[in-house]
Amino acid sequence: MSKSVILAPWEIAARLSLFRSVSNWAIVTIPSENIDELIDELYASLAEFMGADLVVRTAPIHTGKAFEESSKENSDKILLAQVSQEIDASFWPYVEVARSRLVRSEQIIILAREAEVKRIFIEAPNLASWIGGSVWKIGAEEGLTDELRKNRIATLEKRYGFNGAELVRRVTAKQIDLDAHLAEWLILINRADLLKD
Repeated sequence: MSKSVILAPWEIAARLSLFRSVSNWAIVTIPSENIDELIDELYASLAEFMGADLVVRTAPIHTGKAFEESSKENSDKILLAQVSQEIDASFWPYVEVARSRLVRSEQIIILAREAEVKRIFIEAPNLASWIGGSVWKIGAEEGLTDELRKNRIATLEKRYGFNGAELVRRVTAKQIDLDAHLAEWLILINRADLLKD
């Protein structure tokens, strides 16, 4: 697993909403501190982007069987599955074998500490191949000053050759495919509502 950039909860939620139709699995590496606060923020951001009735958060899961049951119980919901720090040794091998039973219509977002994430790639290589590049590290958001916000918007305007109003027009008219940069731009101009469609 390569070193990943630390992203704020809203940034991860924006990426997950963009890749919703592409990938059903993602991993979010959680730190040792402020876990509940960061997961609460991620849950709130996902609810904002995708609808509050569509996102379910689990209590920390200890066994592969409990993971499978939680997935089945919430198969029509986006599942934020927090892996316990005290999982049993067979957790990832169990999930690896059960992965075909875990195919579902909505995303599974695994929340785990870095040591557990490394174990996924060793003990569940086929599951890891499903997840692919959808691995992000969550962290507290650094304050974005007005100057930094304006500079980032100016950079995006220069990169794409149009302004925020034109972006909103194109997204509303479904004349542009969103990528992570365009999603960020919509968030910076307070139009995250357009990411829901």
